[in-house]
Amino acid sequence: MQENRKRGDGSWGKRVINGSEYVTFAKWIGTSVRKKATVYGKTDKECLKKMKKKEAEYAELVSVTGSLMLPSQNKIALQDAMWNWILTYKKYELKPKAFDTLVSTFNTHVKDTSIGRMEVRNISKDDITRCLNSIYDKRSYSTVKKAYGLFNMFFRHYFLSAPAASPMLGVNRPVKKKDITLDEEGIADTGEMEVLSDAEIAALDKELYTEKTTMCYMLSFIMWSFVRLGEAQAIQMKDIDLEKGTLKIYKTYGRVKKEGAYSDEDESGYEWKLFAPKTQKSKRVVRLCPKALEALNNHLRILKTKRIDVLGGVPEIKPETFIFSTLDGNPYAGQNLGDLLKKSLKRAGIEKGVTIHGLRHTGISYFLRHGADLKTISVQAGHSNVATTANIYYNVVQDQIDGLYQEEYWKVS
Repeated sequence: MQENRKRGDGSWGKRVINGSEYVTFAKWIGTSVRKKATVYGKTDKECLKKMKKKEAEYAELVSVTGSLMLPSQNKIALQDAMWNWILTYKKYELKPKAFDTLVSTFNTHVKDTSIGRMEVRNISKDDITRCLNSIYDKRSYSTVKKAYGLFNMFFRHYFLSAPAASPMLGVNRPVKKKDITLDEEGIADTGEMEVLSDAEIAALDKELYTEKTTMCYMLSFIMWSFVRLGEAQAIQMKDIDLEKGTLKIYKTYGRVKKEGAYSDEDESGYEWKLFAPKTQKSKRVVRLCPKALEALNNHLRILKTKRIDVLGGVPEIKPETFIFSTLDGNPYAGQNLGDLLKKSLKRAGIEKGVTIHGLRHTGISYFLRHGADLKTISVQAGHSNVATTANIYYNVVQDQIDGLYQEEYWKVS
């Protein structure tokens, strides 16, 4: 193999390891981006075989991740490498709303932070763990999950050809705090998913009906139909069958950044868009209970009155009209609905920090507490399977199970 040593294609040497002598071979590999690689073996042939394998692995790494993504050579900061990855790969892989969430997580927890300014090659599992713990000290568990997901996806891509070198190995997502207390009706109060008791539901509904506004009736409708906010915003008149008392759910509305909003020229433009629902099981026909129908009919009555007063004449609510929207056609914004809910809860004397999504949980919990079948509720809620419903509403379901063992169930006539 001496002829190979004369080509000037690398340098050869010898090395003693654990008392045995090995041949070493080092050379620069790569074309546009180069790095020095070293191998050793018992023969020249073994070294050349190992070097050929390293060259192939390195070529794959460069082709997959690009020059900004080289773990061993680049001194690029995490925030720069991650932003390049987001724009190059995730922008065209994720749905617009999911992409906006990813960008928001990056801007909040990586951009211009201590870990964001670190060189990627110097980041360790301890750095990531400390970052996640710091987030959990100040934010909710769902926020931690988003940050963990961002780091996990990025480093999996970054170290695609060398997964064993990823600092995410050994990083565990912080465990969800389980300081759960139950109210007098056995409802879990976790801070993550607060729901209302029967008495609180009655008090909130009374307050919402006192206000008699379309947005108030929308909040009541969400609670009793337990549709998601985006699903409610996407409801058009053609989706409702008032005679049968049913509602078709097959789309969701979301506010996302306009095309080009992530460029230097535009930092803020948003627009409303229709999307497919969360999962395939989210496409469903919801049978509306009397309370949901009452809220819906009250809403439609006021909506028609507003259209007459503002637009003049008797404007028809057309099949394609989005019913939970302003007269200019834009859906009621989640922020405005959330502010209204906070004020309504306060006026009703309710101290729980229930969110709009919490109204959905409240409605589902109410029906389960009052004996509704778990499978039926799971289908109505649009959950992917019954196990999802059982896990989310564990305490409510557990109370039902415990009820089966009450003495009266076992009396023999």
